Amino acid sequence: MNQQQKLILNYPLFDGEKVIENASVVVENSAITAVNSNVSTDSDHLLMPGLIDAHTHLGTKEQVQTMLQNGVSTACDVAAPDSLIRSTDPFTIISSAGMTMGTWNGKSYVNNAIKNGAKYIKVLLMEPNLMLKGVLKDICNTAHRNGLKVAVHATSVKAVKMAVDCRADILLHVPMKETFPKELAETIAEKGIVVVPTLIMMEAFAVSRRNGYRSDHYFHAEAAVKQLHKCGVTILAGTDANPGSYAPAVAYGTSMHREMELLVKAGLAPVEVLAGATGKTAEVFNITNTGTVKAGKRAILVLVKGRPDKKITDTINIKQIWIDGNPILR
Repeated sequence: MNQQQKLILNYPLFDGEKVIENASVVVENSAITAVNSNVSTDSDHLLMPGLIDAHTHLGTKEQVQTMLQNGVSTACDVAAPDSLIRSTDPFTIISSAGMTMGTWNGKSYVNNAIKNGAKYIKVLLMEPNLMLKGVLKDICNTAHRNGLKVAVHATSVKAVKMAVDCRADILLHVPMKETFPKELAETIAEKGIVVVPTLIMMEAFAVSRRNGYRSDHYFHAEAAVKQLHKCGVTILAGTDANPGSYAPAVAYGTSMHREMELLVKAGLAPVEVLAGATGKTAEVFNITNTGTVKAGKRAILVLVKGRPDKKITDTINIKQIWIDGNPILR
């Protein structure tokens, strides 16, 4: 953005936390300099932060570009190549620098991940070969001593219980082949553990019937989210976007909009879903420069036609995206 230019956007605003009906967002020198209220706005649009996908598998610049064109400006990724992470600006990749399901030395695994640039730690808990509980405890304790959170892939109640017992911070996915216990949801809420259910991936497994899943299994995933939400658990929007090499393919970018729709169908209010795709995810993953629309933040903004704070499917109607104050859609 030219340093002499000033961008003033007068629209109803979802700032990553709440809706401001009569907002004016002022952008100068690539940053938001002010958010004012009590102005005349176009009530048929909504301005909001760039979306954050809380769980992806990125590998190419084309995938990143597709996400950006769909309003997703940040991704919490498992194992993107260093070369991709360094070359995607202004898109931001928050990487776990890999994942493990079979290490025998939790401390060493975490320390190596940190050396490789990990911003959080990813662990796979997959039956029938669950990691030793002592190793997972070491991973969580070592990560916490280093100021990092631990995200655990857990698709069975047994795996979820183990992750909860070991003080994991983030649960990825929800069980589909069994009922999610109310008592476990209550414990997750009490411990402040966050859940990224990736309902679009669970839907993909149910449709494809891979790994022994059936179409009727999706009911359990949706019911789990309803139970978790009812208990007060923070739920983030993540897609598990991937090219289909290890699981059913989930499209980059567009899947984020479908995930938000599924979360609303599972009982979340549209504003809760928007928060779980922006400000809440930024808070959980310690993303400091985006996720909310406040003075001092980078000017990463998405304008949609419609009111997704009332009708979540309107998020797909993107009219413009600004990155550091520069429009990227023609």
